[in-house]
Amino acid sequence: MDQMEGRYRDSVNMLLGKIAHMSYSMMFQEAKNLGIHPGQVPICGYLYHHDGCRQKEIGEALRIRPSTVSVSIERMEKNGLIVRKRDAMHPRIVKVYVTEKLRGCYRTFGEILEKNEKAIIHGFTEEEKEQLKGYLNRILSNLEQESKKSGGCCRQEEV
Repeated sequence: MDQMEGRYRDSVNMLLGKIAHMSYSMMFQEAKNLGIHPGQVPICGYLYHHDGCRQKEIGEALRIRPSTVSVSIERMEKNGLIVRKRDAMHPRIVKVYVTEKLRGCYRTFGEILEKNEKAIIHGFTEEEKEQLKGYLNRILSNLEQESKKSGGCCRQEEV
């Protein structure tokens, strides 16, 4: 292994990637157990907080292509997670509403996230937790600044 490869393997970027991958893998396995495609998890979260929104809003908020949102919404409707209804005031507008099934899944996601959070910060003191959050927020801020310079973040492809 050359020196460049060793530096990359121990880089902050690589470590963050590994952490995110492991954390999401655990959560997505639970999502699959609930009958939800892992890529639908962000849509479920958005809809839970924006019940009765339009598909276009979902795509814009989550940076997902309209065609990808459409496919996910169709699958979610078939799975009984959402229903689509025409707006009474504007019949050409179709809105997406969550079902009780999605509400139950969302509560389960919350429990899963709490479990993951406990695993992630196990053994950290309160001071270390606050320091870690501060560091991560600085990283996020740095990336947001860089994203603005380069014209924005990439669009999510699969959901």
